[in-house]
Amino acid sequence: MSEIPFTILGIDPGKTTGACLIKPDFETKKWEMLIADNIRYGDFHKWLAAWNEMDSPWQVGAVALENFILRPAAKQGVKYNRIPWEQMWLRLETSELIGAVKFRCSQLKIPCVMQEPSIKPVGYKLAGLEYVKGEHKLHTHMKDSTAHAVYLMHRGYKK
Repeated sequence: MSEIPFTILGIDPGKTTGACLIKPDFETKKWEMLIADNIRYGDFHKWLAAWNEMDSPWQVGAVALENFILRPAAKQGVKYNRIPWEQMWLRLETSELIGAVKFRCSQLKIPCVMQEPSIKPVGYKLAGLEYVKGEHKLHTHMKDSTAHAVYLMHRGYKK
């Protein structure tokens, strides 16, 4: 049986979660994309449970997970120390998914590195992708997850 290569999984969690699994070469800083996908919220836990199963293509060595912090909206007349009306009573699926990923990583003894969304422009550049600030299209979730995985290879993780 051949050895499973070390991989980094980048995750951009949300109602549609971007996921990109790369095989990094830490010496050359080159990487190979093994699989990239958008996972719908309803399919997320099934996808998560399949990590590192014998027949799963998702063989995960480390995780680069985009953080989510609920911040007050910067609107005229809204104080920064209060949560604005539009953000009250939300389900916050992203926070639920982050907790599920952290739990799965602890089960599998996989390092999970949290990254702020602000690293994306640098991650895109390191990955050779074009970054468009504020772009919110379906394919950007996969691109964001790629940026997180490549950024972790370059800046934040050694096997």
